[in-house]
Amino acid sequence: MNPSTLSNVVRRFDERREFMNLKRLICFLTAISFLSVQSIHAEADEELQTTRFHSVQQIQAADNLGFLASAPQSSTQILLTDSKAENEDLPSAFDLREQNLVSSVKNQGSYAICWASTAASLMENALIATHPEIDLSEWHLAYYTYSRKFGFPLPETSPDPEDAFSQGGNYFLLSPILLNWICPTLESDYPFGILNNLDPDADADTLRQQSAYHVTDFCLIDYEVDSPNFENQIIDLKKVLYSGHAAALNYYNATSNYSNIKGNQNFYNASGIMSGGVYHAITVVGWDDNYSASNFKVAPDRDGAWLCKNSWGSSWGNDGYFWMSYAEKSCIQPYYVEMEEKNIHNRQFCYDNFGWWSSITLSSNSTGSYMANIFTAEEDTLLTSVMFASAVQNENYEIQIYKNLRSKSRPTSGTSSAGITAGTVEFLGYHTIDLETPVRIQAGETFSIVVKLSGSVGNHITCESHVTTITEYSDGTASFNENITEDMLMEGFASKQSFYSSNGVTWNDAYNASIINDEYTTTENSMKVTINSTTKLGNLCVRGVTQLLGDVNLDGKIDASDAADILIYAASAGSGEIIEKDAQWNGRADIDNNGSTSADDAAHVLEIAASLGAGEE
Repeated sequence: MNPSTLSNVVRRFDERREFMNLKRLICFLTAISFLSVQSIHAEADEELQTTRFHSVQQIQAADNLGFLASAPQSSTQILLTDSKAENEDLPSAFDLREQNLVSSVKNQGSYAICWASTAASLMENALIATHPEIDLSEWHLAYYTYSRKFGFPLPETSPDPEDAFSQGGNYFLLSPILLNWICPTLESDYPFGILNNLDPDADADTLRQQSAYHVTDFCLIDYEVDSPNFENQIIDLKKVLYSGHAAALNYYNATSNYSNIKGNQNFYNASGIMSGGVYHAITVVGWDDNYSASNFKVAPDRDGAWLCKNSWGSSWGNDGYFWMSYAEKSCIQPYYVEMEEKNIHNRQFCYDNFGWWSSITLSSNSTGSYMANIFTAEEDTLLTSVMFASAVQNENYEIQIYKNLRSKSRPTSGTSSAGITAGTVEFLGYHTIDLETPVRIQAGETFSIVVKLSGSVGNHITCESHVTTITEYSDGTASFNENITEDMLMEGFASKQSFYSSNGVTWNDAYNASIINDEYTTTENSMKVTINSTTKLGNLCVRGVTQLLGDVNLDGKIDASDAADILIYAASAGSGEIIEKDAQWNGRADIDNNGSTSADDAAHVLEIAASLGAGEE
């Protein structure tokens, strides 16, 4: 069925059905779909397989909580590796509040912004150790996520700015806004409930300047109660909490499943039936393995619960907190974030403005692939870090930067600079990795960032995509969903910028990939259900992250203090001598780019500061 014919059927956004679609799609994502693609070298055409996110399942917020349930991006998000997580160092109970790592409880009021409140809570957690009074604006985040300038715009039929606060949201929408450094801002700058300082015409660059901090990592944690690896998934979430991170957790909220036995507000849906409610996002800040099953209205089959911070004010529950059973089957999509001070990095080389929506592999048993982006610098800069998205648990990475490219169709056709930066990332999502040695990029210079990802079998290449999904029921009704429009995808998509490869030698231009069509049929309550999806791939999820050339002390400006630090550094090492153990610092301080740090570099910094105006950012 073509989306244009949907006017002749009922667009059914039934909560129970949409969740069943979600569960079916999760299972369906393990299937393989083949796609022929045009290779850069005709003699080495490769077959591309894709597993993709199947669209935002927009569940209407009956009680205005506002989290949109969505299918995961790849089958690897629900099929963990067989490796056993270590549990021996974890206590039986833990509470981040006792470490002073939890910000105050907020109240979302009547607005459907639990997803933004939870994201703000996670970011506050990541910053509170050094900023004890941190208070970030969920209002600003919710509004600009739906910006028509750069975000996920509301329909033209929704001109009211307040409509952004009734849409709901999820991490697929959040992560691009946060990782593009458009948010967060301080609550004092964008107070809750105030509309007159929200500018619908504000562009992304303007908002980046206003952003108070940067999100560097956005990591996803598996959680599926019926998974054979569920015990390891519990351990993984505990390890994240024990490392000092709060985590988001999303569940199907229905008021009938709460209880307050013995003064402990808690939640467990014993029936597993999801009706009369809506998905809701909360913050996990601890656990208790010995929290008795008898505390719940209906006892689950095990003890243990997560300590959860809600966004309904401190007068609700246990001073704004409640317990969620480990056994709650509706829980999906836990994630956490890493943050940095705004001055650490100043810009990104980025094509994937709408984030990771699809995952690609070149064979059904692939244990590794390459992805690369080619960029051209507009100004002199220092490439210090690389951000990429991984779609396989415990992913090994190798990062290389190539300059002096001989071909703009082959990312590895140039000279490798700064060697290989290698390591492992444990969880799925976006990660920012510091290069072993920063790379100087000159204005007008074309360079490539090449990332090899390897480990267990899976879809190792991540990218943007436009996905449409039509779900047809045998009673004649249907629902239509899409993640982003094709126009949104194509606005920043072009040939000779994003590439993938199975061997790092033969490269395929993502722009030439064919459209993928899939169909899946199942039965629900004796009714035939057919799911048709169409996927168009986009830019790959590889970014370059830069520092202001000359800002060696990372205070956001170039001035005499940078020159003074260079002189101290050079004197400690001996003039002109490189300190091998501090290649990152030396890379920033070697302003002349001659392999050493000396008084000449300090003089050069003063020249840069003078040309800009001393202390200019």
